Amino acid sequence: MDNGFRRKLADFFGLRGWLSVSLTGLSFLLCLANAVLVFVFLVSRWGHLGFLRLHYTAALGIDWVDGWRWMLVFPGLAVLFFSANGYLSGYLARRHHRLGLMMSGLTVLVLAAVLAGGALAVSLN
Repeated sequence: MDNGFRRKLADFFGLRGWLSVSLTGLSFLLCLANAVLVFVFLVSRWGHLGFLRLHYTAALGIDWVDGWRWMLVFPGLAVLFFSANGYLSGYLARRHHRLGLMMSGLTVLVLAAVLAGGALAVSLN
């Protein structure tokens, strides 16, 4: 990797210290884990994907049944949150470093929730 690309990447995500690098790396790993989880599930059940139960009510009643393509909502949301919050954390880190760190931490929490939702959707099918 050349230095220009590293500098642009560091500016985009607001990477200024070990904590911001760690939070951004953790959020990337959560995003990647979400994609791997859903794609492994879809590939392993490729012939039997007529419909999927994607959401349950509190009383364990099914209220969202749809095709297998809707399972891609979880990795799509993860990529969307990762890129949008990554840009916001970089923007805020240029103004005030602690705000960038707060946005990076929030990104980790949001991606952990999206990963939990994807894991629940996989385990309930």
